[in-house]
Amino acid sequence: MRITLLILLLAVCFARFGSASSTPARSPAQVATSFLRHLEKGEIEEAMKQWDSHSLNERQQERIKQMSTKIIKSGGIKTLETPAVEPRPRNLAAHETVVVVVYGNGDLAFGSFSFVEQNGEFHISNLRSEKGWGGTTSLFVDSKDESSDGGE
Repeated sequence: MRITLLILLLAVCFARFGSASSTPARSPAQVATSFLRHLEKGEIEEAMKQWDSHSLNERQQERIKQMSTKIIKSGGIKTLETPAVEPRPRNLAAHETVVVVVYGNGDLAFGSFSFVEQNGEFHISNLRSEKGWGGTTSLFVDSKDESSDGGE
């Protein structure tokens, strides 16, 4: 009886520790949220690690630095939502994620992230955002603040 109980206890322990070590891959929405939160803290290098290395060039790196500055100057991120995207073949293939950001100063921005999947992990391949999408600003630096061409 004691041996059976001991074996059962060991089996439960191994099952718990085994499942804890295999963490599931983050979803595109989680990656987009993490990216923006790193920018909010000024952690630009950490934010850039979430990009696909083939998609990240010097121009994008500069744009990301400017985004971080804008988020900080705007009072940080008050709310950040990632609503579901309508399941269209293009969106599913590109792993599109939409973000709705309300800055600390009340400005509203909409953005659309595209992802590539590499070795079971999602990495950002593109980010688009324009003031004309219905918000009061874009995720990028507005032309009135600094020179930037916004989305791609």
